[in-house]
Amino acid sequence: MIKIDFENLKNSDIDFPKIREMEKKIPFFLKSIAEKKVGFCEILDQEILETEQFFKLNKNFEEIVILGIGGSSLGAKAIINFFDNFSEKKITILDSVDPDFLQKKSKKFSDQTLFLVISKSGKTPETIAQFSFFAKKFPKKNFVFVSDNFSPFQKISQKWKVPFFEIPQNLGGRFSVLSPVGLLVVSFLGISISEILQGAKKMRKKFFSKKLENNLPFFLAVSQFLALKAKKTQHVFWGYSKKFFELGKWWQQLIAESTGKNKIGITPIVAEGPSDQHSLLQLFIDGPKDKFFIFLQTEKFENKNLEITPMPFCDAKFLEKKSFQKLLDAEKIGTEKSLVEKKIPCLTIKITEFSAENLGGLFFLFQGCTAFLGEFLKINAFDQPGVERGKKLTRKILEN
Repeated sequence: MIKIDFENLKNSDIDFPKIREMEKKIPFFLKSIAEKKVGFCEILDQEILETEQFFKLNKNFEEIVILGIGGSSLGAKAIINFFDNFSEKKITILDSVDPDFLQKKSKKFSDQTLFLVISKSGKTPETIAQFSFFAKKFPKKNFVFVSDNFSPFQKISQKWKVPFFEIPQNLGGRFSVLSPVGLLVVSFLGISISEILQGAKKMRKKFFSKKLENNLPFFLAVSQFLALKAKKTQHVFWGYSKKFFELGKWWQQLIAESTGKNKIGITPIVAEGPSDQHSLLQLFIDGPKDKFFIFLQTEKFENKNLEITPMPFCDAKFLEKKSFQKLLDAEKIGTEKSLVEKKIPCLTIKITEFSAENLGGLFFLFQGCTAFLGEFLKINAFDQPGVERGKKLTRKILEN
């Protein structure tokens, strides 16, 4: 289960009462999003049997290597990080063209390595370069392609007669984590794809609700929008578990590429609790009042009862018979209260446990929220003209 505690917004310097007034916008925004014919809602109803069965039918691969960058790799990182207890599974994500890094990594792969080549367009220069490098070192049977139906990679898969998984044309890369882009990784880890999609579908149901209290994606979006109106342009994703960190990096791309248009947008910052209390909190508390905080925490760690036994000379009697989870929760609450004292807006997203269903719900919560933010900001949340311009200039530089 996923809950959001908005209580602290009432004591902040954003116009919290206005949130209720925004409820009437929900049906109009939903209609506008539907008219854009984007696929992040429909992808949850995909046929998943082929994806779910792939690694059961291909047991000879001991590890997978993801060749991809941006939306083609950030979701996979979030999934792997969230299910950290599956770390014995060998997955390498090569989201770089650093030549020393690639050369070093390439020496560790074997005939039991499967390369997942992921690019929505099939024209991403970094992915093309990576693929070309490894294609000269490994046989064709070691490659699988994930792309759209009209991309160069689809043609290569046909020519090589190797598996191909489609990314629908109306599904942008940063919204593709619940397509084969992310679900192949889920399958390799032995996690239930059905459970992840079930969590996402539950959140999708909330996304279509016309009631403010039920529509968590809208409630989160209107909170961020009002924060932006109050000149809180930097939004901090602060996860109080290491398992939230890569989810934050995935969210960072989602927010930055979706809202950064027409000289407006949200600047996303990812922080890790409690470590960043000792590096960023001073700035957050006493620096510019241009920030909005989204805390993430879980009610239940796998080792929730792991107890602290301080040494006698440590002068830490307050830690005696306390668990590490209790300490982590106290650190989060203390940080939160220090922000509230300064009227800095913050809210908390809380999950019951690190389950597949909750991860699916979180993915859709942030995707739905981002779609609503596009409507509030009167921009297209689903394109990325700035990124495409950079790709064209990169190509032009190399051609010259």
